[in-house]
Amino acid sequence: MWIRDAKPDWEMLKRYGLKPDSKIITLRIEESFAAYLMNQAGGWRTLATKIAEELLKSEPEAKIVVLPRYREHYAAFRKLRGKVTLPKAGIYGPSLLASTSVFIGGGGTMTAEAAMMGVPSISYFPAGPTRVESFLQQRGLLIRIQDPKSIAEQAMSWLEDDAYREECRMRAERLLREMEDPLEVIAGNINREA
Repeated sequence: MWIRDAKPDWEMLKRYGLKPDSKIITLRIEESFAAYLMNQAGGWRTLATKIAEELLKSEPEAKIVVLPRYREHYAAFRKLRGKVTLPKAGIYGPSLLASTSVFIGGGGTMTAEAAMMGVPSISYFPAGPTRVESFLQQRGLLIRIQDPKSIAEQAMSWLEDDAYREECRMRAERLLREMEDPLEVIAGNINREA
């Protein structure tokens, strides 16, 4: 519902040194302290920093915006400060996503938002795939990769592929047209009950 009309907020972007014509890779860190990940095995807790390091090795002609969730995430990215953009204050996700060229997500909500907005999206969600991810994969709006080097390679490929990014945008628009607006469904049910 809220992504249908999301637009870039150029003033917000400028506050973080991002220009309207910048290519942006947005990396959203996983929900590390969620109950559904607490007992998850593997080295997923360091995956986001490894992804950022691999992206930086590729020397992208893009700004890398990292969206941490906790102080521990900020601490993990301290060594990359100056090389990546780490917003300290809250940032309105859909507005940033409307300006994002490639999205890499460790969680569910922003990953789905990015995909539904037509941003080429990679999920590294440690416990996935979720039902939403599976649906978006089937519709060609999302891929799942958990190897940092492969994630960086795919992101760099998409960053340079304007035609693919436009194809994703058009797929997402088609899908949104097929879906009902949840606000209208909710309002209709409320009115029926009243």
